[in-house]
Amino acid sequence: MAWKIFRVQRVQKQGLPSEKRRRSWKKRAMTALRVMGIGTAIWSGVHLKEAHDERVIRPVRVERSAYAGMPENISLSGKPFKVPKAPPSISMPEEGDWCSLYARLAAEKLFGIKYTKGFAWQLAGLNKSVWQKGNPACPKDFHQVIRSGHLLGIFIPSSSHNESNRPYTHVALYVGIEDGRNIVFHRIRRRTLKDDLDAYLESRHAEVREVIEPR
Repeated sequence: MAWKIFRVQRVQKQGLPSEKRRRSWKKRAMTALRVMGIGTAIWSGVHLKEAHDERVIRPVRVERSAYAGMPENISLSGKPFKVPKAPPSISMPEEGDWCSLYARLAAEKLFGIKYTKGFAWQLAGLNKSVWQKGNPACPKDFHQVIRSGHLLGIFIPSSSHNESNRPYTHVALYVGIEDGRNIVFHRIRRRTLKDDLDAYLESRHAEVREVIEPR
């Protein structure tokens, strides 16, 4: 009976424009499938497939960096900065990795700048996004934008924290150039690391998807 109702309703919608008809079809299909008790799993699969589509537009607006055009050796604190030999030691809670917490506190300790707190995938919306991968308003290469003190939103394909509504789940603090290498400080699995950014991205098949600075 539910299937018959669904078919009648679908036929009635054929005169709608294609996009509205497609949305209407999905809505009616879900109603019928729920009646039959099998809707949740099927619909979840459709939703996840769409959410992973790179064409989905994210709501975070890109803004011009306050440090655009400044020399690369000038940090967000407005002063020249030399990369430390090791990441700063910061007291961290024991119950989680907290990469975003470490990156924020390290930025405050090294540069005196404060970011609004949040999970890795929330930081761009809570602070200021100055570069997004694939955004036509941004340079193609994030290296043209980053300055010492920026937070980098990094997508790691193998991360266990990846979900459909999270463009990335890791954040690192960019600290500057050392011997021609772009250096980041970050925390992974309760380890605080100093890494060559580009080498790290290549080894993990990862990519920078967002550059963030404080408001």
